[in-house]
Order: sequence, then structure tokens, then C-alpha cells
Amino acid sequence: MKRAVLHGPSVAGVRKELALDALVYNFVRVVLLAAARRQNVPVERLSFVAARRWLRTAKRGTPLPKFVVNPPRPNRSEPRVLK
Repeated sequence: MKRAVLHGPSVAGVRKELALDALVYNFVRVVLLAAARRQNVPVERLSFVAARRWLRTAKRGTPLPKFVVNPPRPNRSEPRVLK
């Protein structure tokens, strides 16, 4: 989720930030799982970024939208690098 710097003033603060990041990450994954079941697609094909953006703007009681389904890309070879 693009966290390069932790801003906690103490070790306890950094631990809280890491715990919150893990909580948010898992919450996004739960939303993705629910959306994948609803859209009948594998969870790996749904956009993590789209789910995170929806969670940031969703109001209480907002129905789960259809998320972007990434196309299958067989034989894709892109090494992981920092851009």
C-alpha cells in the first residue's frame, strides 16, 4: 500500500501503524472476496486498488459495487521493480 515511511514517534507508535496497515489490508481482501463471489470471478482478477478506493469513499450502507475485472494475461513476464 505504498508505505515508505512510518511516522510513529515511538516503537509503540510504529507497532500501531503496522497493525492498522495489516487491518486495512485484510479488510480490503475481505471486500474483494465478497465482490469476487458476487461477480463469479476469481479474487485474483479483481482490482485491489479499486476496492481500496471504494472503501475510502463508501458511506455506511453503500452497496458493494462491481469492481474492475483485470483481463487474464497468460505468459506475462514482468519482473518486480521499483519505478
